[in-house]
Formats: sequence, C-alpha cells, structure tokens
Amino acid sequence: MGEEFEHPKLRPVEVVQAVLDGQPAAALIDPLRIADAPLAISKEVAFLLQFMDGRHSLRDIQVEYTRRMGTLLFTDQLERLLAKLDHAYFLDSPRFHERRRELQEEFSRSAVRAPTLAGTAYPADAEPLRRQLGSYFAETRASAEVRAPTDSRSSPDRRVDNVDARTRPRPKGILAPHIDLSHGGTTYARAYAELAGHEPPALCVILGTGHFGVENLFTATKKAFQTPLGTAQADSAFVEELDTRWERDLFADEFVHRTEHSIELQVLFIQHLWSGLQCPLIAPILCAFSHTSANSTAEQSEAAAINEFADALKSAAEAQGKTVLFIASADLAHIGPRYGDPQPPDLADLGHIRERDREFLTLAERLDRHGCLAHIARDDNRRRICGFAPIYTMLGAMNASRGELLGYDKADVDGAGSWVTFASMLFR
Repeated sequence: MGEEFEHPKLRPVEVVQAVLDGQPAAALIDPLRIADAPLAISKEVAFLLQFMDGRHSLRDIQVEYTRRMGTLLFTDQLERLLAKLDHAYFLDSPRFHERRRELQEEFSRSAVRAPTLAGTAYPADAEPLRRQLGSYFAETRASAEVRAPTDSRSSPDRRVDNVDARTRPRPKGILAPHIDLSHGGTTYARAYAELAGHEPPALCVILGTGHFGVENLFTATKKAFQTPLGTAQADSAFVEELDTRWERDLFADEFVHRTEHSIELQVLFIQHLWSGLQCPLIAPILCAFSHTSANSTAEQSEAAAINEFADALKSAAEAQGKTVLFIASADLAHIGPRYGDPQPPDLADLGHIRERDREFLTLAERLDRHGCLAHIARDDNRRRICGFAPIYTMLGAMNASRGELLGYDKADVDGAGSWVTFASMLFR
C-alpha cells in the first residue's frame, strides 16, 4: 500500500448503530456525501476506527486490536480493510481529496443548490409535499391556524385566531427546528403560522446549523435553493455586502452548503407559507461554532470574530431599508447511545433535560444572549445542543424586544432510545 496508509486517518464521519448479518454493528455516514452511501462495518472494525487518526501506524493498530480482541489482525487483513474504506472515500487520502475537488468544482459552477432530502425526508413531487406541509399547519393550534392550499395556485388561509395579523407587530425572527419533518413538522408549523397574515418580508436571513464545522465559523452562499416547490432566489447583493462588512472570508467553505440540510428545510416552509405570493429572497448562512469558541477571551479570538459577524449582520440588515426576517434553524438536546451516551435516558433523565431546555429557552425569550452562552458553558454543553450557534448569532443580530416560546417537543429518532429535543419561538 502507499505511504498515505502507513498512518491511516479516518475522515470526520458519523458512526451510527446498525445491523450486519443479523448482528449488532455500525455504519459510517459521510455528512458531505463524498461517500455515496453508508458503509456497514462490524463491531470489531468500529473499534479500530479510533486509532485511524493519522498518528497510529499499522503496527500500532494491530497491537491495539490484539490487546482488545485477544486475536491477531494480520497485515493483509488490515490493508484490505483500509482499501475498502478508501474506495468508499472514508479515509483522508489522495483519492478522497481528488473526489472532493471534483465535486467542489461541480458545485461552484452551479447557480443553484439542488435539494438533498427530496424523495427521502419529504416527497420529491410538489403536490404531495404541499399536502404534507399543509397537514402540519392543520394540526397545530399554537395561536395560529393555517389551512393547507387547495391547489398549486392558492395560498394558505392567513387568518390568525380570527384577528387580522396586520394589527399585530411584525415578527422580527423565529426559531424553528431542523429535525426530520416526520418528527417535528407541527413544531415547524407553530413558528411559521405566526408569520401568516403578514406581507412576506423582503428578505429571510436563514441561520442554519453547520453540523460538521466550517473553516471560518460562518459560511454563506449566493446560490438559489431549489426544492420541489420551486426555486428560492438568494439576495446576492446582501450576501456580498455582508462579506465586505466582516474581516473573514464568508465563502471559504461554501461547499458545505451542498449537503447541509438545516437551511433546505426552512426554505420549504417559506415557499409553502407564501405560495402564490412574492416569495422572499433568502440569505443562506451556516453557523458552526461551539460555546467554547464563543466564550474565548483573547483579543483576536474566535469570540471576537463571532461578535463582529453578528454586528456586521445586524448593520447590513438595518441598511437594507426593507423588511428582514431572521430564522434560526436549530435543534436542542441530543442524548442517548447514538450520540455517545452509554444507555438511553429514562423518564427522570428526560424530565431533567426538559427543565434545562426550558431554562435555556427562557433566556432566549429574554433575548439574553450572554445568559444562553453561560447556560451552555455551565455543564460544557453536556446535553449536546446542536443549534447554539444560530440561536446565539440571531440574538446578537436581530433587533427584537421580546421572544415567546410557542412549542417544545422531543423525538426518539432511531427507535433505540436516542432522543432529540426541539422548540419553536417567535420574536417581535
């Protein structure tokens, strides 16, 4: 094998529970989808992955295997395994980098970001998708009730509790989940129903969760987002202006938008809610930083860059002279075996998670950005809130006076006791 395999390095991928040949196993999933499909592996192979870090040699890996399993791992067996991982693009190798370069160039040439979840997480055809989204609005009674469109030319009934929404203050922002629609559809709808009756904003700034990191904490794209409901155009001028107001390169890791789902799901609701009307332009921005980054103190720290970006976003939005809606696409706690816990949470654990989530959401209602950060830092984000970055950014950029919790829920996402919590909020 080549020199690149002397100290093999696994790429940042997701490892989930699976079944292989009727036995408990694992599967590798590539969030960037350089690897076309998940790869099932045995528990023994899954054990070896921790040593594929670019530091351990083949000999080191063999020693660790024998120490744990009590049997030998022959060199030819290990080399075949590495060849299989490399063939599927799961190793950080020349083969992977060449494939990534090809896909980056392809994405760069396209003016449109194609949907990645159509046909899997939601219907690939417009009419079934409209019916599915409409059913979520019909189910929710979170201070608004929106009827699904009857055909492709109609738009949702925008009456809100029989009160003309135009007499109510225009929303400045919402918090909505990005969990699978089958788990959280009505919670999405609770947030978007509050926008019904208002004229569409000129611009929706969608702050998505960058689940697997980006080079400069934030990354934007000027590409239109295509879905079965149409094409949502990006406000290129706004995004370019934002880039000039911030010291870092806002497009350095634009490629991550290709497969990150957290913005795509919000676009569906925007298109559905204002079907038949002038659909707002969008500013798609992924946020990817931890509470540790936001809490750093050095003058040139990431915290300074995060705060400077929020200030730049706020000033750019205010300079628009038109209506801007902020959308934070954020889930909350992630607990259970899928996320690294030794066992599923019991009822007491879930109750504690709910209490802690409510504390966090109360701080968000008060627009207490620094309180939200302190809350997460207090236990080092033990419950793994993935949407901290977009929430923290929105609270720093949005010119709102108060927030309101509309809904809170949880879902067992794998049927094996791994739970995600999520909420919807309105800000005026």
